[in-house]
Amino acid sequence: MGKGRVFWGKPLREILLADGVSPDFQHSGDAFIDFIHRSTVDTDFYFLANRKGGAETVEATFRVSDRQPELWDPVTGTMRVLQQYSTTNGCTTVSLTFESYGSMFVVFRKETGNLKLETGNLKKNFMNFKSVQEITGPWTVQFDPKWYYGPSNSHVFATLEDWTKRPEEAIKYFSGTATYKKEFELSQVSSFKFQVSNCFLDLGVVKETARVKLNGKDLGVVWCAPWRVEITGAVKVGVNALEIEVVNLWPNRLIGDAALPEAQRKTRTNIDFNKADPLLSSGLLGPVRVMAAE
Repeated sequence: MGKGRVFWGKPLREILLADGVSPDFQHSGDAFIDFIHRSTVDTDFYFLANRKGGAETVEATFRVSDRQPELWDPVTGTMRVLQQYSTTNGCTTVSLTFESYGSMFVVFRKETGNLKLETGNLKKNFMNFKSVQEITGPWTVQFDPKWYYGPSNSHVFATLEDWTKRPEEAIKYFSGTATYKKEFELSQVSSFKFQVSNCFLDLGVVKETARVKLNGKDLGVVWCAPWRVEITGAVKVGVNALEIEVVNLWPNRLIGDAALPEAQRKTRTNIDFNKADPLLSSGLLGPVRVMAAE
């Protein structure tokens, strides 16, 4: 019709594909990766989010070409080049690994020029982690006395377990900070060289946040999957002293206080809680493992 065309009864996606217009973003498999795309004069920003509660690895294809993909991590604030990718038909395909409900920015801002793609010895886009040793056995757990009800705020956990599953009501309804302490011996593993490998401590599952200290060195705070910190330079062959401060959420204490006389409560809220309300999983749940990254 004139200089244009009229389509009827045909999906817009089919029309665009027939005209050679690829999707702005697509990925392999049945993962649910949501995205937002923003463009400036010389840069394309894609924000990607894994909408499922499990790790996902996908081949992600962007309608961008002749530019180097970069990963900007919104959790750590780090930026790095994604070296392994391919281009075809005006699109760039990159292998991406998402943590459970994880997100990232993939940014295209630098022209590739005459860079030869898919050559040997390119650095992997994401590290592979191998378990070296699981840290098992009892832990000494000390709860903040300011928020603890009971004569002794120090306990020995034979294994890592959810606070809400403990028989002590002071632990079951605790909200605040608890410090886990343990010494563990790390043996030399022939296939794992501390001098040349990236070494990490994986906490498994934490509800909700954790600050990790190893041999007196503060390694920072983790608050989402993966609950993992790098311990290169802090860990040693032999005996290591590990300290993990775990903080949970407020509802458990509010639920516990709801069953107490008002004068004995340590919290107050305008939300109605009662002792029958479900408690939120809390504590260091593990498993805690030393990992080697390749």
